[in-house]
Parts: sequence; C-alpha cells; structure tokens
Amino acid sequence: MNNEQTLSINRLPAPTWNWLGMNERRIDPISIDRALTLQPAASGDIAAENGPAPADWAQIATGMGADVDALTAAADAGVYQFSTAAGAEGAALVHLDYASGNFANRIYLHAAENSVLKLTVVLASARDAKGVAALQVKAKAERGARIRLTTVQLLAGGFTCFNDYGATLADDAKAELVRVELGAGHLYTGGEAALAGEKSDFQASIGYLGGAGEVLDMNYTARHLAKKTNSLMTAAGVLADGSSKLFRGTIDFPHGCPGSKGEEREEVLLLGDDLVNQTIPLILCAEEDVEGDHGATIGKLDDAMLFYLASRGIPAAEAERIMARARLETVCALVEEEGVREEINTYLQGKEDA
Repeated sequence: MNNEQTLSINRLPAPTWNWLGMNERRIDPISIDRALTLQPAASGDIAAENGPAPADWAQIATGMGADVDALTAAADAGVYQFSTAAGAEGAALVHLDYASGNFANRIYLHAAENSVLKLTVVLASARDAKGVAALQVKAKAERGARIRLTTVQLLAGGFTCFNDYGATLADDAKAELVRVELGAGHLYTGGEAALAGEKSDFQASIGYLGGAGEVLDMNYTARHLAKKTNSLMTAAGVLADGSSKLFRGTIDFPHGCPGSKGEEREEVLLLGDDLVNQTIPLILCAEEDVEGDHGATIGKLDDAMLFYLASRGIPAAEAERIMARARLETVCALVEEEGVREEINTYLQGKEDA
C-alpha cells in the first residue's frame, strides 16, 4: 500500500518562539499497512461495533491535528465505536498487540445523557518488534455524561507511536484522560478537549518515561468554550539515558466563557546530564472573568537525598530507580484494572533490567 505521508503535528494553537522550532513537529514520510483487529472485553451496558466514521467524526478536533486524521484513515478499516445508552454504565478493555509493521486504528466513544463510559487501551509489543503504531480516539459526552479513557503504552523501542485524542463535552459532562507512556523510541502524543457545554469538566493525567535516546513530543489543549467550565492537566515524567522531551500545555479562554477555571502542571525528574527537556505552558485569554494557572517543576535528585539513601546502604542507581518509580506511581495508580497495573510493573522491571 503506497500511502506515504509527511506529517505536521502537535501544532501550538498560538505559534510562539519560532526561533526555537517548538511550535510544531514535522515527521518524515510515514506509511500505514493496516489496522489491528480489536477484540474488546466488555462489562456493563456498553455497545461495541466496527463501522464507518460517525457523522461528527471530522468535527472533533484532536491534540495532534488533522494530519493524524489522514494517517489513521489510511488503514481503511473504519472506526470502532463504543457507546452507552442514556443513564447506562459500561466499560471495555482493548489490548493491541503489535508485531513488526505499520498499523493504525480509530476509536469513537459516545456517552449518551447521564451515562458513564470507560475504555482502557493497552498498546504492547514483543521486544524485537518495530514499526508504526498509530491510535486515534475521539469522544463525545452528552449532557451529564462521563467518559474516562485510559491508554497504557508499553511498546518496544523500535516503534514510532502516535497516540491522539479529542473530545467534545456538553453541559455538565466530564471527560477524564489517563495516559501512561513508557515505551516507543519515538513517541508523539496529543489531546484536546472542547468544553462546549456549561459546567463541563476535563481532567488529564499524564505519566511518561524517556530513556535510551528516546524522543517524546506532546501537545495538550483545553478549550473553554462555555460558562463555568473547568480543566486540570497534570503531567509527571522521568527523563534518563539521553532522552529528549517537548511538552506543550495550552489553556484557551476565548470570549464567552466567564467563570471558567483552568490549571496545568508538570513535574519532571532528570536522571543524567545528556538530556533535552522543553516545556511550553501557554494561556490564551480573551475573557476577563476566568482563572488560569500553570507551572512546571523540573530538577534532579537532591544530593542530600542521595547521601541519606547511601548512608542506609542504597546505592545511587537503586535510589534513582526508586525515585523514578515514585514519580510515575501517581499516574499508574489511576489505572483501574489490576491486570494492566501488573503489566506496567512487568514492563518497567524489564526496562530496569535491560
């Protein structure tokens, strides 16, 4: 299949600092072979089926941008849809096991009025597998509904991963996004929530680990489009072994969203010297009666802490492992499925032993 595409992704809503080259990421030509077959394990009152893209698919913006829409559509495999009826509650688990090759999948989540829909997706591969793993999820929460999406990425270093998300929220609706990003040699992720209904709420919790020269590029945006909306985006990461990371976090307050609040926080632990850490916290404001806050905490392990641990027989390498695990644990603990948490521990142990 000849469908090579050059991508422009993770574009900032308002370009800035052009001379640093941080406004977007350009990717050399990528081709997609096919989609993986989804075999979800479902519980509760949830419907699941594969079919053509829903009518509003193209209207839901994502964090990574339109080029990822085109990339995932190249698999020509339709959109897998999960939905809940009004007042219902359902959950599903999808395990994507990648062999070598270039794959793309699209998922649509629709939670009807006052319903709850939860989906967990695990992206995993054998250690020697390589290729492209692209996943795009779009979500629509009707009035009073709640959607929770958890993605756990445990790919081998030979993979380039695209992990994209977009959501639109009606009145009193809530979207929760939990991301645990632990693998892939090149990782590109993004998320965007359109808080289109009054008192809608978006919360994103992101944990990431960069090592062995890995590249991480992330772009998250909360757009407050209605009155009294709320967003909270937090990220906790560890960079080691010559890795590099760029995190963009934008809170957008256009005119017409009085009484809204947005907050973005990032904590980064640096283990080593040959690292690149870039963070762009951005607040766009065209409305007066709003509250926006952002900040980043970035640093290495304190020498006093290392000395304290060494005095109790804990060598520096083990101290770094303990602190790195502790930094990621806050996000990993949000994964509700015990079996998936065990997969995370096994994967981390394998990286530490490598």
